[in-house]
Amino acid sequence: MSVLPQSLQSTINALRLLPGVGPRSAERYAYYLLRADPHKATEIADNLSKLHNSVDYCQKTFALVEKGEKYSKLYTDPARDKTIVAVVAEPFDEIGRASCRERV
Repeated sequence: MSVLPQSLQSTINALRLLPGVGPRSAERYAYYLLRADPHKATEIADNLSKLHNSVDYCQKTFALVEKGEKYSKLYTDPARDKTIVAVVAEPFDEIGRASCRERV
């Protein structure tokens, strides 16, 4: 028997589905969202509900793009040397590589 309200327990269980989030972290996040301004929880929920319908993959580089965009900004960047190819495991790997390049 859970001593927590069902909606709070469901939120904790959902947060535990995230990678790297264990039971205690999930509880802390859920309690934070409960105590915080309700607009914060609503903003997070709204953005999560739009995520899969708003993001797609570039047809050439498989980088993350807004739904409806054919090519990524990386691919269409005129300053990019298209004779060099970087192979990455995941789209976020390219984001990290690109941000390092911008700082240099």
